Amino acid sequence: MKKYGIYVLLATLWAPLSAVAGEKILLSAVGDVIIHDAPYNSILNHPDQFYALWSNFKPLFEIADISYANFEGASARNVNQNGSRTADVGFSYDCQGARVYCGTNFSFNYHPNVIRDLKKVGIDVVSTANNHALDRRSLGVDETIRALTQFQMPFTGTRAKGSTANWETLIRRKGKTVAFVSCTQETNGIPDPHGQVLKCESTDMTKTLERLVADTSVHAVIATPHWGHEYTHQPNASQKRLAQAWADLGVTAILGSHPHVLQPVTFVRGQNGNRTLVAYSLGNFIARQGGAAKNIGAILYLSLESGNDGKLRVGDVSSMPFFLGDLNPNEWPYRFRLTPLDQMSPSAEMRSIVNQTLGQTRAVHSRRTQDLR
Repeated sequence: MKKYGIYVLLATLWAPLSAVAGEKILLSAVGDVIIHDAPYNSILNHPDQFYALWSNFKPLFEIADISYANFEGASARNVNQNGSRTADVGFSYDCQGARVYCGTNFSFNYHPNVIRDLKKVGIDVVSTANNHALDRRSLGVDETIRALTQFQMPFTGTRAKGSTANWETLIRRKGKTVAFVSCTQETNGIPDPHGQVLKCESTDMTKTLERLVADTSVHAVIATPHWGHEYTHQPNASQKRLAQAWADLGVTAILGSHPHVLQPVTFVRGQNGNRTLVAYSLGNFIARQGGAAKNIGAILYLSLESGNDGKLRVGDVSSMPFFLGDLNPNEWPYRFRLTPLDQMSPSAEMRSIVNQTLGQTRAVHSRRTQDLR
């Protein structure tokens, strides 16, 4: 990737969206961090470990005041697929034996250094409520929280066994407080006997949102649900129903995940006349799944602007789609890499997917990057 292209992209995004100090907060968001075998194996012997997968995106997160991602899976040190402790296996990948660190169905667990490396690239907050949250059972949730705490990564959507802590996490920037609340519609049928994962349809979720919206010290409420059907570009009835219900409560924005493909970004009008931005799905941030649709993700940029009542509302919206895939396998060590679509020649199918889902969020961005195509 050429540095020239990255800096043109930065200038493009910065021009319409950069926040005036004390007046606006720029939020960036990406979808699922779900590390399958190809990306995991590509960095096993790399000195930068997970950071090698996404290091070129650091400038794209750093222009934002807050950067968010959905952390899908566990990061439970030395916990096997049965949810039991094992001897230290080091920085490894094994989906055949003890399956301590593995990236396959119902068994997603990543070495805790992944959290360090997400923080290093500029991610400020992650959601941990998703269908793979219990892949290492109750102990896995506890150990993932331990790793998040160790690397000082704010998170939302899960809590330790026996904890009664609030589900949200609060991020403070420029004198404003932004609350993030994560939930999931399912945990792949894995029981949650200790109530460690927040469910989207639960009373707890509704009450948490109500409390935060009513709190005058909280200036924006961002819901990050793990919802919908996988591999479909249109939201289902349940997603639309929840989006309307949360808009009626006064939620500022909804950043969805789980489908592993892009879904539309739109505004939903709440019962009090408020507008809630809804990104039904931001697709994958890092993953290895077949087909063009599953290999296109996007960074969504939201400008949160202060109103007369001091609350933040969504102003300008922009997006930067990217491709997840292999480079030349001879170009060690980067067999797997994230590439902005404006840095390559996307297929007609890719362009169609982006146009149908991201729509007008691309308008400002596209006008200024035609020279890169």
